[in-house]
Amino acid sequence: MLKSLAIITIATTTCLCTFNFKSKEKTESLVLSKKSASVEENYKNYCAGCHGVKMDMFVDRKWKYGNKPEELFKSIKEGYVDDGMPAFKETFNDQEIKDLANYMIKGIENVAKYTASSEKPKSDIFETEKVKIKLEKVFDQVKVPWGIAFLSASQYLVSDRSGELYLVKDNKNYEKVLGVPAVRNAGQGGLMDILIDPDFNKNQIIYLSYSKPHPTDSKLQTTAILKGQLKGNELINTKDIFVAEPYSTTRHHYGSRMDFGKDGLLYFSVGERGNEKENPQSLKNNDL
Repeated sequence: MLKSLAIITIATTTCLCTFNFKSKEKTESLVLSKKSASVEENYKNYCAGCHGVKMDMFVDRKWKYGNKPEELFKSIKEGYVDDGMPAFKETFNDQEIKDLANYMIKGIENVAKYTASSEKPKSDIFETEKVKIKLEKVFDQVKVPWGIAFLSASQYLVSDRSGELYLVKDNKNYEKVLGVPAVRNAGQGGLMDILIDPDFNKNQIIYLSYSKPHPTDSKLQTTAILKGQLKGNELINTKDIFVAEPYSTTRHHYGSRMDFGKDGLLYFSVGERGNEKENPQSLKNNDL
C-alpha cells in the first residue's frame, strides 16, 4: 500500500552537455582555454556526453534536421533547445563548428563497419564467464517499448512511448489496455514507466509515468504520475497523484522511472527538462 510520496529530481535517458549551464563568464574562459583543441577533442569534451564516445556509431541514425554540411553547421551553432540540443555559438568559432560538421560527415561515410551483416549475432545464445543467456522474442507489437511490469509469471504489461499500454498473456495473446491518459508523444516523451503496487493482488493498483500535455497550451508538457486500478483490460479510478511544475516547452529529460523503497514510499525521477537551475519541482496533488 502506498504510504506517502517521495520525490527525487533526476535527469535520465539523455543528458544535455553540462557546459550549457555554465555562466557566461565561465563560457568565455572555457572558449579561450580550448582554442588549440583538435576536432576529436572537441567532440569528446562537448558532444560525447550525450552522443556517445564513438562518433561513427552516433551518426548511424535518421537525422531529424539533416546531415548536409550546412545543416550540421546550423544544428551545432544555433541548437534546437526544446529537443535537447544546446547552441554552441558561444563555445566554438565558425571554423571549429565546420570542423565538427565535417568530422561527423566522415563518420557517416564509415558507418558501414557498424551496420554490416557480419557484425550481427549469428546465434541467440550468448555466453559470459559465469552464465549462458538465450535471447528470445516474446512480444513485438510495440514501436518504442519503455516500461514492463509483471502481474504474474504469465502476464505482464508493456508500455509503448506512443501512448499504448498492452496486457500480454503467455507471450502469445495480448490486448490494449483502455483508460490510458493522453500523452505528449514527442522527443523523449510519451507513455513511460509502469509500476505495480506492492499489494496489487488485493487492490489491483498500478502506476504510470507519462509526459502530460498542458490543458490549454499545446506547446507545453511535463512529467506526471498516474494511479489507477487495472480491471481486466481497462484502467479505472485513475488520477494524477503528481504533476511536475512548471510545464515546459522542452521535450526531453522527463525522468519517469519509479520504484518502491523498503520504507514503503514511492520514489520516482522527474528529470530537469534541460533547465536544472530554472525548474524547481513542486507537488501538484497531495491527495494520495
